[in-house]
Amino acid sequence: SHLISFFSHLISLCSDHLDTPLLLAGDFNLVVDPSLDRSGGGSRPLGGRRGIPFLLNSLDLLDVWRVLHPMERDYTHTSRAHGSHSRIDYFLISPALLAKVGQVTHGPLEISDHTMIWLDFDISVLHVPARQWRFPSFLYRDRDFQSYLVKKWRDYIMFNVEHSSQPELFWEAAKAVLRGGYHRVCGCEGAW
Repeated sequence: SHLISFFSHLISLCSDHLDTPLLLAGDFNLVVDPSLDRSGGGSRPLGGRRGIPFLLNSLDLLDVWRVLHPMERDYTHTSRAHGSHSRIDYFLISPALLAKVGQVTHGPLEISDHTMIWLDFDISVLHVPARQWRFPSFLYRDRDFQSYLVKKWRDYIMFNVEHSSQPELFWEAAKAVLRGGYHRVCGCEGAW
């Protein structure tokens, strides 16, 4: 579906920057938890478990409003046609940035069918330790990528067998080669 394609592409783009704290914001048109994030118009989760939870898990992000308001019901969108209110606008951040957040608030519904959302963020001392690169978990289940990875690993072993007597060097170099291969193909759909 286009929704899965959108999230896969977004994760792919962000995966190149996992060594840097991330902040994503926007109208995702998805409800994470219908019991807390939706009122009226039914209780079907928009996007289900494959939407924002997939994004949060894959990129190790937090829905900062929900972290600060764990049980609160507040909405960012009103649909008069469906008689519903939903929280579908988000600030998603890396855990390393959470200490920099003052508050996240939703404004009143005034002009649009969406409310404004604000994030008070302290950038005065924005020294955040770099995160180590992390393999995107959504690729663990991708059969094409698994095949690609097995082939790259076999090629690496074949061309570097003389270095296998130094396991630490062999492994560190292998990780760099495999990570480089991931970065080359991840931005190109169907490249593996």
